[in-house]
Amino acid sequence: MSGSTTLCEFCAQIPFDPDNLSRTKNYRLGSGTRIRSSRCPFCRLVVRAFFEDKGDVSEDSDVFMSWSRGPGKRLAFKIMGRNDIWIGFGRTAAHVTLEADCRDEDTNPRENYYIEPTTGPVLDAARILRWISTCEQRHGSVCRIPTPLTFSDAFRGLQFLRLIDLEASCLVEKGDFVNYAALSYVWGSVPNFRLTKANRIALLAHNSLKNVSHLLPNIIKDAITFVGRLGCRYLWVDALCLLQNDTEELDRGVDAMDLIYERAWFTVVAGFGHDANACLPGVKVGTRMASRNTVEIKPRVDMGIVAGLDGLLKNSVYDSRAWT
Repeated sequence: MSGSTTLCEFCAQIPFDPDNLSRTKNYRLGSGTRIRSSRCPFCRLVVRAFFEDKGDVSEDSDVFMSWSRGPGKRLAFKIMGRNDIWIGFGRTAAHVTLEADCRDEDTNPRENYYIEPTTGPVLDAARILRWISTCEQRHGSVCRIPTPLTFSDAFRGLQFLRLIDLEASCLVEKGDFVNYAALSYVWGSVPNFRLTKANRIALLAHNSLKNVSHLLPNIIKDAITFVGRLGCRYLWVDALCLLQNDTEELDRGVDAMDLIYERAWFTVVAGFGHDANACLPGVKVGTRMASRNTVEIKPRVDMGIVAGLDGLLKNSVYDSRAWT
């Protein structure tokens, strides 16, 4: 974003340096009316983050901002009284160099602050794998399946999990622990190819999914492509992994569904679109625009807006479903 990089008298009092910000101090920005009319780059960022389409911010009352823990326990600015959105620091080349020499959170707390300056048009598999690796390294003992647990105990009475085997392009029934991804999405009213008693045996045969690929909704095809890029062999999707016309099996699967998601290596949440024919933006070329995530608020200081998962999903069809 181009334009003025001169801070107003209110924002000029804020030390825009993570090392000098206080988590016990509230920073006053003036009234909502003042902020809206300001040409200050940080005020304009505040308007984008907290005022647009938000009727709960008073125009006349003073607005206060605090430096606190946001999504993923990262430090960021938060408007007092708002808990779904934050403003954080952007990553620069200098920060990347710093982190190359110091990657441990305890010795490099600055990595908690930085927003990637751009989002590309295609999903960055390497970056997502780094997120998963961070989870495994820093709180793997919380996320991994407790030991010792039998398969039946881990999945509340299930004797096996039916999964899509991406390498063999078919369904498999696994009674042992394997890494798998799960897909959470909205079916909607579009035709959705489903597993039934009649086609189960055929779908267990190698390469069988290639024969029915044209019948699968876009969201499942994109999930298969995406999970494959991350090097994960197995994917759980309810429509293909639970017999949809077997009441007994369906009831058992639904009863254990919380554990199926909980035990997954990761879950793909399809928060975009209205039904199963929506795409996963960024999986196929042309389905996502590149974007700039930060703006310069003063020389060599870039900042951007950070929304938590609840904030990102709150206006989606996905979030309107009771089971989510």
